[in-house]
Amino acid sequence: MSTPIPMTTRGASNEAAGLAFGRWQLQPALCRIRTGTQEWQLEPRVMQVLAALVRANGEPVTRDALMQAVWGKEVVSEDALNRTVSRLRKVLSEELDCPALLETIPKVGYRLSLNEQAEPTPPLPAVATAEATETVAAAVDSRTSATPHPVRPTRQWLMASTIAALLGYVGWQQLSNNAGMMPEPATDYGSARITPFTTLPGREVSASFSPDGSQVAFTWLAPESKNGDIQVRTLGSETLHPVAATAANEQRPAWSPDGRRIAYFAVTDEHCEIRLVSPQGGPSRKLIDCPVHNWDNLTWRPDGRELVFTDESGGLVAVNVDSAARQMLTAPKPTDQEDGDASFSSDGSKLAFSRWRAAGVADVYVLELSSGALQRLTGDNVKIHGIAWEPDGEHLVFASNRAGPFALWRIASTGGAPSRVPVSGRSTDFPAIARTGAMIYEEGSGQANLFAAPVNQPETPARALTFDTRWDWQPVLAPNGERLAFVSDRSGTTEIWLAKPDGSELLQLSHFNGPFTNGPAWSPDSSQLALDAPPAGNTDIYLLDASGGNPKRITSDPAEDRFANWSRDGTRLYFASFRTGDWQIWQHQLGTGEETQLTRDGGYIAREAADGNLYFSHPSEPGLWLLNRDDRSRSLVLPEVELAFCNSWQLYNDGIAYVKDRADGGTQLQHYSLRTRRDRWLRPLPRLTYKSGLSITPTGEVLYSEVLRSEADLMLVLPPAG
Repeated sequence: MSTPIPMTTRGASNEAAGLAFGRWQLQPALCRIRTGTQEWQLEPRVMQVLAALVRANGEPVTRDALMQAVWGKEVVSEDALNRTVSRLRKVLSEELDCPALLETIPKVGYRLSLNEQAEPTPPLPAVATAEATETVAAAVDSRTSATPHPVRPTRQWLMASTIAALLGYVGWQQLSNNAGMMPEPATDYGSARITPFTTLPGREVSASFSPDGSQVAFTWLAPESKNGDIQVRTLGSETLHPVAATAANEQRPAWSPDGRRIAYFAVTDEHCEIRLVSPQGGPSRKLIDCPVHNWDNLTWRPDGRELVFTDESGGLVAVNVDSAARQMLTAPKPTDQEDGDASFSSDGSKLAFSRWRAAGVADVYVLELSSGALQRLTGDNVKIHGIAWEPDGEHLVFASNRAGPFALWRIASTGGAPSRVPVSGRSTDFPAIARTGAMIYEEGSGQANLFAAPVNQPETPARALTFDTRWDWQPVLAPNGERLAFVSDRSGTTEIWLAKPDGSELLQLSHFNGPFTNGPAWSPDSSQLALDAPPAGNTDIYLLDASGGNPKRITSDPAEDRFANWSRDGTRLYFASFRTGDWQIWQHQLGTGEETQLTRDGGYIAREAADGNLYFSHPSEPGLWLLNRDDRSRSLVLPEVELAFCNSWQLYNDGIAYVKDRADGGTQLQHYSLRTRRDRWLRPLPRLTYKSGLSITPTGEVLYSEVLRSEADLMLVLPPAG
């Protein structure tokens, strides 16, 4: 058995900054050597051998130790090491002109020594840091295709390491030693082996590989639990190791490039923090506060000095893990929602991310950090669920519903047509790719059906209205009581459906075939439905005749317009718009097309009362407000309405029926009387979908969407043996 190569302090420095070898600076993660203004790019195996010998600080390193450090458990002949050492000698003498002696120690291994007169230099800062400091991406008009920008050529690596190398356990000291190695890409997904990595009850999401690809951190949301817990699991093992183990909702773990820390979001109802913890567990350290209602994925710069996430402005910000200093990287337009899904190329020169122009409307962008050049890679105007770079730094894998259900797609970082990645699953999301080429993605499945239950008979069980294995939500009964409208993805895309009040005689009403269709609302005469959808690239309000036909576009502002509701006389639509850079309530006059902004301090979903006043929810504050029709003053009426249920309320019986969380984790239906100012319990409700909506019929039944099943497992894609 060989022994791990020791880490030393003499001649070796923090791996995030590099390894000092005389006047040369090694950057193993980038496969680069620098001195002064000169720079050389090494082959990955050559760099790995050189780094291992430098770490040994002039002591002999056995052939077995080198084989283990460079190839792990991959089965290769000793000729592979002989050729790599021979190439390293040539690099040292001919390319670097380095006065180093690479000795062969008979029957032992190799020893690297340096002329003692060579003066060592301090570690250089990470390559991408200075470039990114002065770079703020300019927003690109997302209605047009961006012109491809030239990118720096990168070295095309060899074939992927074998499956056996991924399945082997690597100890923590060995992990630290190998953290800077640059493996080879694996893009032959067609012949890859796909196996379940997790099969726990509930949802396993947000996978993050350790630097050597031997372990995975992920969030586990157990059934009936509102909070996620971060777990670590080694490939080839069934043992789970909880990392943070706190009362907060632990989300989006991100493994640091040196393998020593995991960053994550710790979220409560009113607070969000980015924290750092050892992969082995123990106390965590707070880094910075984050938006409690806008936390997105975390990603590390390859140099390990900064974390990137989405801040309050919707742009991507880099925060220094030592000083907490912040630097903006992207700046979306005020009418865009946000940038997310950030992912760095392996050399740190490019940042891929998704730009969300509206709910359900996002595309993939790549930012060249040195120049600030921003290129839009996709133009589908659908959803993006995660982006990951392949190890070659030239291709991306992303999840999208561009062809129906969510699937994985592969695209060159310079643009072109995406190609589908041949992996299994009804819905595949959020890919993560290791340096070894292994990939993990989320395979989701779930079911939410519509139910009806009497409001004033809490002991009477609900009855099912729909019975499919997909997702149905936002049920709305027509004022004449004859038809039920709802949203469903049973056709493969999200559309508006109609049914009889008992759920029979189903009919697909809309046929947008891709864009995220949402928010059906009946006209007072039951002849039309208002809805929102983004077929034009941004979400607008449409009218659709209840008997079918083509939808009529009502709003056309470049910003997002959503959640339309009718005035009681049918002459106006109230809707939420992002056209001022934040969500406000607007009014559209159907006869003239005149549009008027009604709120100034935020507004989301508005419904008109019998007296002409508006009640509305807020996009980022709990509660329901009253907007006076005369002076447009606002007042808080019902602070108990939570953000998760900002669409699950209705004006009913001289008051407001709304959904409220219970202490035991369930939900219940409440009624607040506007006359007596009293709040009373109506009946228990089961697990509802987020912003699912509800409707109360004239006969006193509440219609709602219940989540019957919500599962997500992590699937492991292992590249073929090279």
